[in-house]
Amino acid sequence: MEQQQSGGGVDVMVVKGLQKQMLFYITFIAIVFITMAIEMTGFLKGGDVLGRIAAVAGEVTAREIVHMIFLKTGLMVMVFLLSIGVIMVLFTKKIMIPLSEILEAVRLISDGDLSVTVPAYTRDELGELAGRINELSANYQELMLLTKDITGQMKFELQA
Repeated sequence: MEQQQSGGGVDVMVVKGLQKQMLFYITFIAIVFITMAIEMTGFLKGGDVLGRIAAVAGEVTAREIVHMIFLKTGLMVMVFLLSIGVIMVLFTKKIMIPLSEILEAVRLISDGDLSVTVPAYTRDELGELAGRINELSANYQELMLLTKDITGQMKFELQA
């Protein structure tokens, strides 16, 4: 997430690409599990299941059993959703930190600062991208020096 200032001077949180995707997945998984919990509750409270348990264990015990199953299921769903959320946040941060550094380096290079290097933290695609950007910057810097030398030589020959 990035803070931007709106017209009225108020800071607004802006959710960017990968973060939007992760939030979508978390929301989708939460909706699926909430729907499953609601369906399971309806099934357990239905007359057929409750009636069968009541026939074996008695009416009060059957309601207690259904209540315990519902509570344990709800707790499992909550723990699962929390775990998924934590994993997705960690995954997003693992990607977003190097990506934001790469983006900042590209901004500086596009502004003309060819001395910028991007640290390659990992050996995955982001690390390779950082290395390629460093190569591109070095090649561009070498090309600029070569162009400057050729221009200087041509200027010298024209003056002679």
